[in-house]
Amino acid sequence: MRKAIFILLLVAIACYILIMNQLTPYSSDDYFYSYSFADGERITSLSQVIPSLLAHGVQMNGRYAPHFFVQVFTMLPQLSFDIINTGVYILLLLGMYTLVRGEKRYNILLMLILAGVTFIAVPDFGGSMLWLAGACNYLWCGAACVWLLVPFAKQLIRGESAPKGWLVAVMALGGLWVGNCSENMSAVMVMILFFCAVSLWLQTRKIPWWMLIVTLSVFIGWLFLVLAPGDSQRIGNVLSLNYYLQRFLDGPLDYQRRFLMPLTLAWLYIFGLSWYKGVSKPLLTFSALLFIGAMVCNGIMFIANYYPLRTLLWPVLLLLIACTLLAVPLFQTSRSMKGIFAAVTLHITLLAVMAAIQALPDNYDRYCLFNARTEDIVAQRDAGVMEIETFGIEGKSKYDEFFGVFELTTDSTNRVNTGLAKYWGVNSIVANRFE
Repeated sequence: MRKAIFILLLVAIACYILIMNQLTPYSSDDYFYSYSFADGERITSLSQVIPSLLAHGVQMNGRYAPHFFVQVFTMLPQLSFDIINTGVYILLLLGMYTLVRGEKRYNILLMLILAGVTFIAVPDFGGSMLWLAGACNYLWCGAACVWLLVPFAKQLIRGESAPKGWLVAVMALGGLWVGNCSENMSAVMVMILFFCAVSLWLQTRKIPWWMLIVTLSVFIGWLFLVLAPGDSQRIGNVLSLNYYLQRFLDGPLDYQRRFLMPLTLAWLYIFGLSWYKGVSKPLLTFSALLFIGAMVCNGIMFIANYYPLRTLLWPVLLLLIACTLLAVPLFQTSRSMKGIFAAVTLHITLLAVMAAIQALPDNYDRYCLFNARTEDIVAQRDAGVMEIETFGIEGKSKYDEFFGVFELTTDSTNRVNTGLAKYWGVNSIVANRFE
């Protein structure tokens, strides 16, 4: 019975996320990435993608791995992305669950907490989980990182044997992809994985070679990213100390206060109580590594000249895993603690359900508005208008793709404007109002 309810819960979540994906049309960078960076031609075959990505590394950045998928999906029916992206979302939840579940195989309350907190705590859910370009860069990276952590946690925390050689090879290949996904999260993954290896060596006095191989693969993938001409040019632009201080205050520190503080305080409380209750040191160590990784992942963004809210997905996930890793054994220590765990789960689930109910009509409203604008653009183009003026779409909630995304601007030379104009075969498109 418990297994059936657990599976039904996952099916219900998948159905909801699939509907939300269906209500998330292509937007902003999706049009821009529909064309090759090498020759400007529309991407229609896989043979065009690699030359385009090489040119992308020179012109934009070295995130070859996620943008490979972005460019591939722009030439496929949108439904194919919607289905696969829903699957990746479920894989993310299952990865987190596998990391923290402990001995209980089908812990429904734990899955409710993981799904609920993920839904309500991610600051830009639509941009990082549903939008094509955003999901391939953020959600997919997060899911891959979580599953890469699973074998490390199994050996470090539970003392399981090292994975077999073929699995290490697969993890090394996955590590190259993870390392190439993000300037900050990929670097944090190198840090976490390396210190997992160090911690295991301190426990056993044996060098965990497989951990070092996987860590090295992530590092190599990250080097391909940051050494790409597009990235290295930005990194080479060193500005004043005051500039970076202001960037830290306006970015990481402000985001920590506004978005990460509840999970940060929860971890500090749970960690302190777990230490007092005598939770195993390997578990405390792994949780602390994830917590430090979350702080670094957010804090290091003072270097960047642009810090979108969707980047906070990764520290949120790391903090959530760090908290639940300790909460699972802690709240099983007594009947009263189990009651607290159930009450917290009920509270989070109710908040998530209410947010989900409200998000659905809001996203449908934005979806209808997008279709109306598309009809407006096509009608003007068919009437012979080549310099089109139309409306931009503003986000209604953090669950739609237009939240925090410049999907159309008043500047006809902006890349999102030029991408949309090229897609519809007109000279220019600008927004003369926003709805």
